Amino acid sequence: MTDPDPTDPGRSTGQRDPMRDLVTGTDVATLQDALARSLDERDSLAAELAQLRTEMRDPTAADIAIAQLSARVREVETELAAVRSRPVPAAKPGNTGSGLRRILAGLLGRRRS
Repeated sequence: MTDPDPTDPGRSTGQRDPMRDLVTGTDVATLQDALARSLDERDSLAAELAQLRTEMRDPTAADIAIAQLSARVREVETELAAVRSRPVPAAKPGNTGSGLRRILAGLLGRRRS
């Protein structure tokens, strides 16, 4: 574990501000694109899985297809978690970054079934 950041008082207690953690490191557009692709792929796989469950007549083939798609859904969810955990670049000097925080909060807080 790294030394506590004196500018982030919650860091030493483990009650860190998740938005603060997102404000360093990676291009915002890259993160937004990766997040959108992961969400779309997850939704597409979930829809395909649901369709297979209702359309397949052969239980063995259905079980195999469902297991394969379920594994891929888990992979996509892992990729999505990795994208969500990547840091985001800091705002320009003089900019509070509140607009960026609202955008990220909307993207990261969005849950789809």
